[in-house]
Amino acid sequence: MTPSERHREGVFARWGSECYARAHGDCSGRVQAAHWISKQGLRIKQSQIRLAIRGLQINRDVAIKESHRLMADMPLDGLVADPRNGVPLCSHHHDSFDRRNGQALDLKPPEEVREFAAEYGLEDWI
Repeated sequence: MTPSERHREGVFARWGSECYARAHGDCSGRVQAAHWISKQGLRIKQSQIRLAIRGLQINRDVAIKESHRLMADMPLDGLVADPRNGVPLCSHHHDSFDRRNGQALDLKPPEEVREFAAEYGLEDWI
């Protein structure tokens, strides 16, 4: 099973198959497991943290945040598969959430997303 398939399975197990943005109306299309912090965002942030840690390791007196160590050490597939970083969205709301259709959908992140972000030092990405 791919990381995206594990993510989808985990999101639907946690939330069911009802669109998280249904209160915003206009639900249409198939319900999908949407990443709150995109796969590309995870890849970029992990790379930035790994580079920063390499730079800091030269100076042994500088402390490295535990959340950043976790982010650097976690395989990208594990970050992508984590269902805490997702909610079910219909295709219309997913496109709006990702701003693919020119619309912007602002949602309040659920507690699970905030936990995921805090664990890996990604609070500024939600």
